[in-house]
Amino acid sequence: MKKLFFSVLTITGMLFANTSNAQNQYVALSGKSYDPNAGATSSSEGMATLANTNQKAYKNFVSHYSNINDISVTNGKKTSIVVFKNAGTLTRVCYNMKGECLNTIRYYDPAMLPQSVKDAIKADYAGYSIFGVTEVTVGDKTGYLLKIENQKYWRTIKVVDGETEETEKFEKANP
Repeated sequence: MKKLFFSVLTITGMLFANTSNAQNQYVALSGKSYDPNAGATSSSEGMATLANTNQKAYKNFVSHYSNINDISVTNGKKTSIVVFKNAGTLTRVCYNMKGECLNTIRYYDPAMLPQSVKDAIKADYAGYSIFGVTEVTVGDKTGYLLKIENQKYWRTIKVVDGETEETEKFEKANP
């Protein structure tokens, strides 16, 4: 289980970095703005899709989440992925065909981070501010991928059980 958790956390980190790069490239090349909600179905359509394709996942989902909007459902051969907003937090939940939650990925404002995670960053990266948060939960284990910056660097930091590990470091161009 621990190996699976770290695999999902590492893959999520790569997706987090690649998604930001792809969005920026799209905006730069097309001159259009990026809309992360483009193509999303209405909440009722998304819920109907989930209920019709994976009844067990639907029951699990409605028992855990309420007051959601902007729901989108993608069904694969072995999983159903539900993407939605809940109180401004973008959330992705992956269910297997038995309706069990495989993992949850949440993207939210740094102000919502648990204090222990903020303290770990302050201790190891004094002078940096947090500007991006990805929270990954697999089973009962939760980890964080944080984008931090100071005047000279951008970094991606993985925080699990209070331990920090730097996964990326980029030097900023001279202003």
